[in-house]
Amino acid sequence: MAIQSAAGTTLAIGTTAAATDAASFNSDTYNAIGFLESIGDFGDSFSPVSFTGLSDSRVQKFKGSADGGDVSFTFAFDDTNAGQAALMVAHADATGNYNIKVTFPGGEIRYFKAQIMQLSESAPNADSILMVNASMSINSAIIKVT
Repeated sequence: MAIQSAAGTTLAIGTTAAATDAASFNSDTYNAIGFLESIGDFGDSFSPVSFTGLSDSRVQKFKGSADGGDVSFTFAFDDTNAGQAALMVAHADATGNYNIKVTFPGGEIRYFKAQIMQLSESAPNADSILMVNASMSINSAIIKVT
């Protein structure tokens, strides 16, 4: 993927159907979350695991468990948008891991499963748009399709 603008990036929510690879994620039905303004950082980080050997007194560090992290995103509120409605249903679901699809302008796709952890509305002032601030916790590997 060459350097490109983020303009045209979309975020969509699917169902809780089982998905572990690109083909199974792709077979789900997704609703684009309309009026998306921003998507925060996402990607695996690893817990450090260390070991100190007696013979050499050297701390060795290894990668432990992977954590996809929490992703924050914002969008302008529109209660007629199917993606926003699906997101609100997912937020009310205490146990569902939803299929998420991020599509970059060059056609690259990122799939993962997540729980919608936060949805909060904001109206900062009279000259602003009603906004929704949201976050989701990633609970799967991030599948990259180029």
